[in-house]
Amino acid sequence: MQRPKDPGSRERDLAGEAYIRQLRATFEKMPHDIPLLLFADRGADNVFAQAARQVIRAFRELSPRITLKEYDLTHELARKHQVTSSPTLIIAPDRYAIRWLGAPMGEEARTFLEIMLLVGAGRSSLSEQAAKVIRRIDSPRRVKVFVSPTCPYCPDQTLNAVKAAIERPDMVSVEIIDIQANPDLASQ
Repeated sequence: MQRPKDPGSRERDLAGEAYIRQLRATFEKMPHDIPLLLFADRGADNVFAQAARQVIRAFRELSPRITLKEYDLTHELARKHQVTSSPTLIIAPDRYAIRWLGAPMGEEARTFLEIMLLVGAGRSSLSEQAAKVIRRIDSPRRVKVFVSPTCPYCPDQTLNAVKAAIERPDMVSVEIIDIQANPDLASQ
């Protein structure tokens, strides 16, 4: 026996399709490509690496401007970018120093989308006052943001750090660290 369909499901489906179309149009207008490098230990069956691949695959379906290259932790690019944990996602490495240790799951998938929009636009979207403060930085800063898929505060803090890295790529680098994938770093 077939279940009756939820009367609101058609409206939700249509709204979801409209949102996807809007995202595709937004990415199409972006002035910059969004190259992603994923480093993973190919010898291990890592649930976080698999999750990272799934999330990236879903976002890549939105635009050909989002590209992915995957490398093993033993690859020379892993050494060049000083990658030591699996998975590590590096975002637009020729322009910015933004990396994600773990997978953008839960609330962080929305954050990952917003990061890609910022990187594609090539603008920090900081207020003028915040941009003035960031422009006064006169020595390199390495920002580490610890995130959890269920944390309601992490997305905003992550985006603030990424905006600083986009505003001052010469002075600000960001590491977004998923505490579930990296409990050793979280406990330090």
